[in-house]
Amino acid sequence: MMRLVRKPVWMLLFLLVVPSLTFAGRLERGMEALRIYNYFKAKALFEKAVKRHRAGAAFGLSTIYYRSDNPFHNIDSAYRYILMTESAFKRAAPSEKKRLLKFGVVDSAVARLKRLINLEAFSKAAQTNNPEVLSGFIRVHQDAESLPEAVALRNHLAFEIADSAGSYEVMQAFMEKYPDALEKKQAKERYDLLLYKSLTADGKENSYTSFLRDHPDSPYRREAENILFVICVPDNTIEQYHAFVRKYPENHNVEAAWHNIYTLYTNDGSLKSIREFKTKFPDYPFQQIVNRDINLAATVFYPARDNNRWGFVDSTGKELIGFVYEFVDKYSEGLAEAGLNGHSGFISKSGKVTIPFEYEEVEAFSGGLSIVKKNGKAGVINKMGKVIVPLIYEEIHDFSEGLAVVMKGEKFGYIGKDGKEQIPCLYTSAQDFSEGLAVVEVDGIFGFISRNGSLAIPLQFEWAEKMQHGKSRVKKSGKYGIIREKGDFFVPCEYDLINDFSEGFALAVKGKKFGFLDSTGKERIEPEYDYSADIAAMNGFHDGLAKIEINRKKGFIDAAGKIVVPRDYEDIRYFSEGFAAVLRKGKWGYIDRKLHLKIDYEYEYAGDFINEKARVKKKDKFGFIDKKGKVVIPLVYEEAGDFKAGRCYVTLGGKQGIIDENNAFILNCEYDKIKPAETGTYLILEKNGKMAYFKLADSKVFWKEDGF
Repeated sequence: MMRLVRKPVWMLLFLLVVPSLTFAGRLERGMEALRIYNYFKAKALFEKAVKRHRAGAAFGLSTIYYRSDNPFHNIDSAYRYILMTESAFKRAAPSEKKRLLKFGVVDSAVARLKRLINLEAFSKAAQTNNPEVLSGFIRVHQDAESLPEAVALRNHLAFEIADSAGSYEVMQAFMEKYPDALEKKQAKERYDLLLYKSLTADGKENSYTSFLRDHPDSPYRREAENILFVICVPDNTIEQYHAFVRKYPENHNVEAAWHNIYTLYTNDGSLKSIREFKTKFPDYPFQQIVNRDINLAATVFYPARDNNRWGFVDSTGKELIGFVYEFVDKYSEGLAEAGLNGHSGFISKSGKVTIPFEYEEVEAFSGGLSIVKKNGKAGVINKMGKVIVPLIYEEIHDFSEGLAVVMKGEKFGYIGKDGKEQIPCLYTSAQDFSEGLAVVEVDGIFGFISRNGSLAIPLQFEWAEKMQHGKSRVKKSGKYGIIREKGDFFVPCEYDLINDFSEGFALAVKGKKFGFLDSTGKERIEPEYDYSADIAAMNGFHDGLAKIEINRKKGFIDAAGKIVVPRDYEDIRYFSEGFAAVLRKGKWGYIDRKLHLKIDYEYEYAGDFINEKARVKKKDKFGFIDKKGKVVIPLVYEEAGDFKAGRCYVTLGGKQGIIDENNAFILNCEYDKIKPAETGTYLILEKNGKMAYFKLADSKVFWKEDGF
C-alpha cells in the first residue's frame, strides 16, 4: 500500500521578505505578526483585511491554516484560502501585486503553497486507509500533483475491501464504480471465481447445470463441467457414464465418458466383448477405434527385443509396436506392462500409453484392476488409471471374494474393491478369504474371521489353513486335526501330520507311522506304515492305489487297505499304461499289474509310460524304451523331458533341442534355452544372448533378433 511522509516545508515561505514597517495597514501588520509567529493577531488582522486586500490576506490565512505549529491548523481551510488567493491574485491590479511583492506573494509562492497544501491533504487522506476519504481528496484537489497516486491508492484500498468481503456482488460493485482501476483484471478474476463458488456452493448437480446455462463464457466453465461429470458418475458404472453422455452432450467430458464406457465394457480385452460392445452401443462416436481393436484383439502380440529395447511383433514377424521400451510383458485384458526410464506403465495393443510410466512395480491387470507400487507403497488402479486403493500399503494381495489382504506398517487387514478398508489392519498375518472365512493370526495364535470382520472361530490354533469344501486343517497343542466351518472338530487334533485329501482319503501320521482317514474323518486304514519324505511327496492315493513302506520296502495298497503290490521293492512308481517302474538293488525295471517283471532291472532312472514310451536313464544318458524294453530312442541325451504332443525337449552337448517320436530333430541341439509358450503354439529360442520365435505349426522361425 502506498504512503506519503509529511515533509517540514512551512519554513520555506516568505519569512525573510517582510521589511521593517514604519507605518502599515492591516495587511502589513498581519504579515509582521505572521513573521514573528503571532498567529492570533495575524489571523485577526487578515480576516479584517480580506475584503480589501483579498489576495494578500487570503494568502496569510492559508499560511496560518497550513502551518501545524498553531491551534488554527486546518488543511481544508488552508486549501480554501489558497484557492481564494489564486483567484484574487489573477484579478489583482498591478499596484496591488506590487504591494504584495514586498511580502513575497507572487505566482510562484502561491503555487508552492498550494502544492504543499495538496501534499499535506493527500498525506492525511492516505493515512486514513479509507477510499471514501481519498475520493473526497480527489474530488476537491483536482489539480494536485499527487492526484494519480491518490486515485491508484483509493482504487487499491477499495479493491482490498471488496476482496475481503468475499462476495461477487461487492466485487461487481467495485468494477462498476472504478472501471479504470489498475486492479480491474484481478477484480474480474476474483468476480468470476466468487460468482462460480457462490452459485455452486451446495455442490448439487442442478447448481452446476444452472451455472453453465447462465454463464456460458465463465472461465470456470470447464471446471464446472468436470465437477458435473464427477457428480453424475459416482460409481463409475457403464450405466452412469451412458446417462451422462445422453444428458450432457455438450460437456467436454463426453469423449472421456464414451472411452470409459468402452474400457469398462471391454474390461477383459477379449474379441467377444469388443464385438458385443459394437452391437450394444451403435451410437459410440469412435467406431473406427472399435474396428481397429477387433482386428488387434484377434492378433497375437509377441514380446520381442532388438538392440536391448523391447516391442511387439505378430506371427509373421511384422513389427506391431516399436522397440522403444526397456522391457515389456505379455498382454492381459488388452494391456501390457512396459518399462521406460526405470518406471513401469501400461500400453494398449494400439501402442497408446494408457497408464503413464510412473510406478516402480505393476502387476498384470486382472478383473480390470492392477496392483501398483510407488515410493515403496502399494495401491490399486483401474484401467482408466484411477487410483482405487490409495498407495499407502506395504503389501496388497489379489482380491478374493471381493476382499484383498493388505499390510500397513507391520499389521494386516482387508480392503474392498472400492478401495476402502473393510477390516482394520490389526493382525500379525492374514490369509485370503475362502468360503466366507479367512485365517488370521495375532501373535502366533490363529483363528477365522468372517467378511464383516467379526471373529467366526476363536483364536486358538498354532496353525490353520484356509477353508476348502467346508473344512480346514489346524494345529493345536502340537497336533493336527480338521475343523468344520462352524469351528467344531471333524477330526480331533491327535495327529502329527495330516495331508490333503486325495481320492477321498487323507494321509495321516501318528508317531512315525501313517495310515489314511476317509471322507467322514474316520481312520479307514490304521497308522501302521513307515512315514518318510518319499511317502509325503506321493501324497496318498492315485488311481485307487497308495504307496506304503515298512523297513524301507515299498509296495501298494488299495482303498480297502489290501496289499496289491507286496512290499518287495526299494521304490515303486504308480502304474502308467499298465506298467509300474520298480527299484531293486539300485536299478529300475518295470512290472505289469500281475506283478510280472516285464523289463529287467538295468536303469538308473525309469519314468512313466506315455504313448507306449517311457523315459529311462543309463550311464547318465537319457533315451526312451517301449513296453518290450526295446530302445526306440537312443540313450544319448544329457537331459530329456517326456513327450508331449509328439515333441520332446532334449539336451546334447550342453545345448537344447527338440526331437519327434522318431528321434528326428524338430530343432537341432544348438540353443542355450528353449521356452515353450503358454498357448503351446510357439517357442522362444535363445542363443548367444539373442532371441527368436519358432512357430510349431509349420516348424519355422517367424522372427529373430539381429545377431541371433
